[in-house]
Amino acid sequence: MPLDIKLASALSLERIRVNIPAVFTVAVGSETRFHEKAAERLLGLKQDEIAYQAKEIITGQLRAVVAQLDIDTINQDRDTFNSMIDNNVGTELGELICAGAPSTLRLIEPVV
Repeated sequence: MPLDIKLASALSLERIRVNIPAVFTVAVGSETRFHEKAAERLLGLKQDEIAYQAKEIITGQLRAVVAQLDIDTINQDRDTFNSMIDNNVGTELGELICAGAPSTLRLIEPVV
């Protein structure tokens, strides 16, 4: 399930606000542990309810990652930035039961 995320006014380590539009793809993982969690936590929920929960997790983790990095790292060291996002988001989505596919970040822009 692709999720369009529009993170607005996230504060960097230097307190510079940035907007980060991104697309994440989430799905129930193929491992047995994900199937068990899905049965426990998602059974009976509508797709939009699951999407809402996943978006909330992703948005919170994106804010947490941005807050740990200076603006130069966010803009110039995409490998570090993407790795931190994938680690943080993956861990938290794993608690919900979803496995997140790598994200696609669009243009990151400072808020003026």
